[in-house]
Amino acid sequence: RRSAMEALDGYRELTQLASSLGYSWASIADIRADQLLFDEETIIALQNAVRLNPVEDLAQRRIIHSGIQHWNEWPEESKKLIRDTIENALQTDTTLQPYPITSFIYDLALSNEWEGELESYLNNEWLRATFEKRKRYRQARSKIK
Repeated sequence: RRSAMEALDGYRELTQLASSLGYSWASIADIRADQLLFDEETIIALQNAVRLNPVEDLAQRRIIHSGIQHWNEWPEESKKLIRDTIENALQTDTTLQPYPITSFIYDLALSNEWEGELESYLNNEWLRATFEKRKRYRQARSKIK
């Protein structure tokens, strides 16, 4: 298995070869956030990922993962990009996906005790109902284990 640094170098090389690859930029931001590096390279990678591929599912998932996982460390201007990505993802979500983005976001939020933050700005009936359904699903699954 490749190390995070090898993967990071690979994604950097990909962005040099084709700077429009949103997933590569999102991966750079995600890997560097996991290393708790919130410097210029990380911020630019996040900005490029959001700007270049605002609706690409895999890029959105990388951005949302690092955004929720490291919410308290991201600078305020980056939090707005993360929020925008979450809102975009929820608007384009389809339950035809094997793991719908709504479930992905909810599971990440729940495991990172971020549920209140998510509900505070994504305030609509459909989202509340979806999250409530996901919460009941998780509770039912926990009884089986």
